[in-house]
Amino acid sequence: KLHPFVVQSSLKQLRLFKKIELKQAYRDLLEIDRKLKTGLIKISSNNENMFILELERFILSLSS
Repeated sequence: KLHPFVVQSSLKQLRLFKKIELKQAYRDLLEIDRKLKTGLIKISSNNENMFILELERFILSLSS
């Protein structure tokens, strides 16, 4: 169960996005997940750069 503040805050932010933007964000996250699971993004304990770069690109895409 989520704290009411978290729910209220999330709903406020959710209203800032159009439905089509949320769908695209979900597709983008699925693509990152697919790349991780198929080895196109490699993560090791000493090298997380590819994964971090993908996440940063995703976050930046939300602000544009």
